[in-house]
Amino acid sequence: MPTPTLDATNPRRCRRSTDSSPEPCPADTNPTTYQQARGLRPMTVTDAAFTGKAAFVTGAGSGIGRATAVAFARAGGQALALTCDVTSEDDVNSALGDAVQAFGRLDAAFNNAGVEQPVKPAADIAKDEWDWVLGVSLTGMFLCVKHEIPLMLRQGGGAIVNASSGAGVKGFGTPCSRTSRSDASARPRRSQPPCCGSARTPPHSPPATPWSSTAARPSDGGCVARQGQPTHRQHRRDTVEFIKEQPSSKAPADWFTGDVWWDVIVAGHAPSRMRANLVRFSPGARTNWHSHALGQTLHVVSGIALIGTRDGTVFEAHPGETVACPPNEEHWHGALPDRFMEHIALWEGTGDSTPETDWAEPVTDHQYNGTRTRNQ
Repeated sequence: MPTPTLDATNPRRCRRSTDSSPEPCPADTNPTTYQQARGLRPMTVTDAAFTGKAAFVTGAGSGIGRATAVAFARAGGQALALTCDVTSEDDVNSALGDAVQAFGRLDAAFNNAGVEQPVKPAADIAKDEWDWVLGVSLTGMFLCVKHEIPLMLRQGGGAIVNASSGAGVKGFGTPCSRTSRSDASARPRRSQPPCCGSARTPPHSPPATPWSSTAARPSDGGCVARQGQPTHRQHRRDTVEFIKEQPSSKAPADWFTGDVWWDVIVAGHAPSRMRANLVRFSPGARTNWHSHALGQTLHVVSGIALIGTRDGTVFEAHPGETVACPPNEEHWHGALPDRFMEHIALWEGTGDSTPETDWAEPVTDHQYNGTRTRNQ
């Protein structure tokens, strides 16, 4: 397999930002977006949202990375183009060093560089192809995260976004992100992987034959089901902007016992009333007793969640499990005494002056240590 060259369209190209007045790309000029078609409010950042901050974007020569770098530049970022082989630890370390030397800090990183080989039977994949894909898409991400974390910890925090794909739901970028986040959990720093489906970018060309028959169409169960008409890279860029611009918040001590942080995923801008937070509990941490006017759904991401009810029962929910809390039923949720726990909390606003959440007294140690049973 020929060795890829380092040029402006190669995914190995590592670039921090772009010109303040770049040439428009299709994602910026297409008048009909997915959000408009669905009647959704597009996520945006203000013109000055990134002024004085520094971001490091890999794979910014084209596609999703370029669109993200353009967005950072338009939000106040400055330009510094760097050529870097992300499979080389020396190159990655040098590129990050050059960026920090130029701008004095590193506030955000979007590790986006990735490649793929043509779809073929496993027996026909050459080892060079395998090594190339894993070198850029997996090892390259690891090397970037490895050298980004110390820079962010040195200045007190930052945000890391690891681009993944549909495959990231089960492997690759997702565990890399969770591991890197746990390595430095004592500081307010985030590491999150948007699992992107296909986008109209050069590395992912359309199939030679359209999926017009059942035999040639991907399974409807995965995010590749829309591959016949993929979303623009603009929507992936918007996702990265949203993750970057929403700071982690420490949960109010009046509502929680122990150390708890959350990230807002969905804020529910009108007419939507949907709310969603990613909540991280330190060992032994838990909410107060509380209820939601329209109920609450909890999806466990990592660790083991405890959910207590007024009858004294404490349910255990494991990663991948979902618990539905009925409307106006008082409950609490938290982590085991000896491990961290993350869950996604989803609930709905009332749409009027009625409080969506009623908070009550803290959970006592006796209640926290009540009889436990597995969630069914």
